[in-house]
Amino acid sequence: MEKIKFNHDGEKIHESFCLTSEQGSKLDSIILFESIVADRILELDYHGIRKDAPREICTKTGVLARCFKYTTNEQERMYTAYAFINKHNAALALLSGYEALIKTTSDPKLRNKLLEGAREHFGDEFSQEVMEEKFEEMINKQIRPLKPMRKLIRQIDNSNYDYSLFKAMLDDDDQENPDSYISEVVDDMIEHIKEMRNRDQD
Repeated sequence: MEKIKFNHDGEKIHESFCLTSEQGSKLDSIILFESIVADRILELDYHGIRKDAPREICTKTGVLARCFKYTTNEQERMYTAYAFINKHNAALALLSGYEALIKTTSDPKLRNKLLEGAREHFGDEFSQEVMEEKFEEMINKQIRPLKPMRKLIRQIDNSNYDYSLFKAMLDDDDQENPDSYISEVVDDMIEHIKEMRNRDQD
């Protein structure tokens, strides 16, 4: 069996596993990619019903096994197993927050309730037309930061859930460092959702 090596002087976690930054970025990206893929398949093909979905889609070990397909040695597999749970949970939390935001902005019943609440709060201060315009401005402001995530999900869907094909299909703007692309989008979205929650609590 291949011997696992560690660099206890490594400043970054991938260095501690004797991996290059390129290897670390690729493996982080694959974990996020496969976590999103599993969520998309579960939602689109099985309507979110976990008991109907294959175990490789609805269990953590199943998704981890899918990630292992892209590793080339024991060193990479060890790092992937170590990094998996945090990256996987971050992706699921992000998708949950993203889907909640999308529902808030697209569900007609919810939109009507929000408009009714605004009318009760402001009374006759604004006309119906002005109220709806202000509401649309607010919604557009909230969903603007979601566009990169929408784009990422669309790209993953179009890749037939294959990471190599996903990278090959990226736009020129996203090709500069394709193995960091997903992580950057996810990190930016997590920060946006945190900011929104902090504003709601103020």
